[in-house]
Amino acid sequence: MEDGLDTDEPYTCRILRGNAQPMLLAWLAHKDGNDSLALHHIEHIYDEDWQEGCRLWITRRMEK
Repeated sequence: MEDGLDTDEPYTCRILRGNAQPMLLAWLAHKDGNDSLALHHIEHIYDEDWQEGCRLWITRRMEK
């Protein structure tokens, strides 16, 4: 997954492209202290249940 972020070729698998990649970008933004950017990436998660789970996760982290 991380290797793919450094390439210009898009993922052909929808799960990677639409869910895993935005989740990874959100996690990286959170680890860098940029929770607003993390929330931005979460909004781009394709599957609504994954998106809601990530939104709840980041919200709990922001409250700590």
